[in-house]
Amino acid sequence: RLAEVREFMSGEFDDGATRPPVTADELVAAVTAADITLVDVRPLAEYRHAHIPGALSLPLDEITGRFAEALQSGDVVVYCRGPYCLLGPRAVREFSRVGVPASRLTLSVPGWTSQGHPTERGDTAEDLE
Repeated sequence: RLAEVREFMSGEFDDGATRPPVTADELVAAVTAADITLVDVRPLAEYRHAHIPGALSLPLDEITGRFAEALQSGDVVVYCRGPYCLLGPRAVREFSRVGVPASRLTLSVPGWTSQGHPTERGDTAEDLE
């Protein structure tokens, strides 16, 4: 059964990204420089509870209808609930499918805050439209 679990894990967590996952420090620098669009692919309720500053709420089930919103600047970095969350790899595959360079942050929001980084709560003006 261990072989079956390994096969499942490698298939589901292979996001097809051509870039390696992004670290928290790399993310802070890229967001500050506006080199990337940070996309939170968790459900909207989780985004409203707490999210990484500058993140666009784009739940996985809405990605295909809202690709243009994620193309604000440079590459796309997605995050979800952490390294074992399937939303992140699936989102990277969706972006890659339409030719949008994407990678993921392997940290969850709690992991982000445990490293001393701030979060925001509530909606941004973009998310209310």
